[in-house]
Amino acid sequence: MNLRCSSAALEDYQYWKEYDRRTMRRIHSILKDIEHPHTARGTSIKLSGSLGSWYSRRIDRTHCMVYRICDETIEILQLRRR
Repeated sequence: MNLRCSSAALEDYQYWKEYDRRTMRRIHSILKDIEHPHTARGTSIKLSGSLGSWYSRRIDRTHCMVYRICDETIEILQLRRR
């Protein structure tokens, strides 16, 4: 699968890369789970309203990844709570 990130998600990624390696490992683990849903450990929650085609997946107690899958592309909207 291909990966596409919004500018906010890229900023979030850089933040985690610089300040918290454990969270980075968790983000990579979630991405692997999304690519292989039959072996996934967590659950995805479908969002509602204007974000109805997007899903949320917990990174930790405070932060979550918001993403959707279009064709063969994972689009990431954010990786931190705003």
